Amino acid sequence: MDVELVKMPPLRLFAIRHIGPYPQIGKAFTKLFQAVEGRNIKQGDVLGVYHDNPLEGDPAALRSDAALVLGDDVAMPQTNPNPLDGELHGYLIDEDLYARVLHVGSYEGLPQAWMNLGHWFATNNRTMSDTGACFERYLNDICETPEAELRTEIYISIVPE
Repeated sequence: MDVELVKMPPLRLFAIRHIGPYPQIGKAFTKLFQAVEGRNIKQGDVLGVYHDNPLEGDPAALRSDAALVLGDDVAMPQTNPNPLDGELHGYLIDEDLYARVLHVGSYEGLPQAWMNLGHWFATNNRTMSDTGACFERYLNDICETPEAELRTEIYISIVPE
């Protein structure tokens, strides 16, 4: 697994909150794309942002966001620090240092890719940030790309050495 350390600029997001098991976030993406269509917003990078550790606690309470990165020319929707399930909101992910890995293939393989990246932290004496973000960046369209060719970047905020 090739892990890169990358510094990411701040990301302004337009998002729909999903509360529940992470694999069920697809419903939130459907709502997000419908909301974008109605607001005439240019679609930027598509992200899945994950706020909780899926190995701890109740899967029904996991918080995630189906999100689009907004350009500087787009007004930020109202921010809400604690959005409800299905609620449209905007927020900022601060500039940060990330460990990034590329997963190629079905989304069903993403949990294992996350586990592999977590193992990389342990074997390379690196620490995940308690305050930074964890997200997936989808590099191609699931509706237009064969499953075996899907490309997803995984980002975990890292404490600098």
